[in-house]
Amino acid sequence: MNMSVLEPVLAERKKKFQKACKCNGLRRTPQKSIIFEILASTHTHPTAHELYTEVKKHFPTLSFATVYKNITLFAKNGIIKELDFGEGYKRYDADITDHHHIYYSQTKIVQDVFLPSSTPVPIPTELQNIPLKKIHITYTV
Repeated sequence: MNMSVLEPVLAERKKKFQKACKCNGLRRTPQKSIIFEILASTHTHPTAHELYTEVKKHFPTLSFATVYKNITLFAKNGIIKELDFGEGYKRYDADITDHHHIYYSQTKIVQDVFLPSSTPVPIPTELQNIPLKKIHITYTV
């Protein structure tokens, strides 16, 4: 994985991770910390297997099941985003700010898209009387 985030961004994400673990009663282990740090240090939206490959470089004895269990736990607690682009597997994003994605189906690359907060997102008529939790737009090309 490449496309590293800037050090101040990574430091902020780690701080939010520590706070989120404390708020959710999650024990911060070295394994959890490295799993999150590797995910938080990239813009590539890795799969669980891609993340596992990187984590193994730091913890060679760590199992795929442990990595998967922890990223699932992180997603469930809102620490990271779990993304599904219909590939048959999930991708993960440590950037939990409001943003959208472009998914390039030929190359399987995922790119962040930040729309100005003043950009109105049309709400379908069927959803106008239903309270929405969030809106996430994926542009697939």
